[in-house]
Amino acid sequence: MRREGFLAPTDGNGANPRPDLAPHVINNSWGCPVREGCTDPSVLLGVVDHVAAAGIFVAVSAGNSGPACATTSDVPVFYASSFTVGATTLADEIANFSSRGPAAADGSGRLKPDISAPGVGVRTAASPSGYRSFSGTSASAPHVTGAVALLWSASPALVGQVAATASLLERSAVPLTSAQTCGAFPGSSVPNAVFGFGRLDVGAALLLAATSEPRQPPARRAPRVSGPRAIPPRIP
Repeated sequence: MRREGFLAPTDGNGANPRPDLAPHVINNSWGCPVREGCTDPSVLLGVVDHVAAAGIFVAVSAGNSGPACATTSDVPVFYASSFTVGATTLADEIANFSSRGPAAADGSGRLKPDISAPGVGVRTAASPSGYRSFSGTSASAPHVTGAVALLWSASPALVGQVAATASLLERSAVPLTSAQTCGAFPGSSVPNAVFGFGRLDVGAALLLAATSEPRQPPARRAPRVSGPRAIPPRIP
């Protein structure tokens, strides 16, 4: 995961970088556990931080290591710059497999996941054709990716405003509580380390963006410039 590929995509030869072609939002089921060599919890921190600082929204699947607490443990799931997504059922219950917080691998104890989205029995396009039912946080995080794309299309003032967009998604989420308490986050409160701020609500997010986005001042007309007025000759 090289940040240069996101910040300035290149041609097939790795040349001619194009920052103007950088994506608005990226999503994948990134995960680098200790057994695969990521013994340093900060190994990808600079990458994710720089990408987010460039105005690119980073949506990350929480992982499928639940139901125990502190299972959002793989790089880069627990980074502050990662918008981490857990999985819910269609009945707004937490998926048993959905990883829970808080973040423990880096000692931060920060809230994770940030939000949740449907991730059980999701009808998904299959290769080479047709559809299949798919479950996992890899099915829930793309819901957030699509939500960001819709928000930035409907409210262009939000483009590149990663923190503001994350806050908007959190404030508009359907609040969900749990009987499970993890770390310093009681399951009976919102946010909690099971659902985060709750289940994604795209419609509410769009409405909140429309009502809270500062209005742009009307465009000013260019000042009118005129030359010296010609004085007609007097007729005797």
